[in-house]
Amino acid sequence: MKKLLPELANLGLMALAITHDLGRGVTGYRGFGGMSGGDRNILYCVVTRLEVGNIKRIVREIDPHALFHPLSGAEGGVVKRRVH
Repeated sequence: MKKLLPELANLGLMALAITHDLGRGVTGYRGFGGMSGGDRNILYCVVTRLEVGNIKRIVREIDPHALFHPLSGAEGGVVKRRVH
């Protein structure tokens, strides 16, 4: 499992694309830059390692400058179910 934390300029569009295209849920929250102090929008999505490439594609299509930070080590099972 991978945890993905892309920093987003357009959180709503990114969340919609991931939910619609991949059938995955997403969580958005606000953060701040540790050095800049500026507001940041953060999107959190848990996917299987096989879906990381699809998430990267969606992120890059919407915001080519987004920070994309995959993390390993999520525990528990993820059962993929289509939303639609």
